[in-house]
Amino acid sequence: MLRVYTASHCPGRLRTRLLVAALIRQRPHLPVDLVDLDEPNTESPPFVIGTPTFAWGDRILFLGNPTEPELIARLDEVQVTGR
Repeated sequence: MLRVYTASHCPGRLRTRLLVAALIRQRPHLPVDLVDLDEPNTESPPFVIGTPTFAWGDRILFLGNPTEPELIARLDEVQVTGR
């Protein structure tokens, strides 16, 4: 599952939300969780050192917003190779 961590203080937050929305449209079968770290009782995993963080499991794919093609290509690669 792709988890995308963001917070209200993140200057790239709007872009992150747009990327996630585009991803969901293009890969509707892909499990995606947009995690707002400002929500009550939401814990930040130790590997999240900034936002946005795009993670597959506990592995960071991107710190900061990638381009849409980079995100799609990386996720396609992760699903095929598991890496």
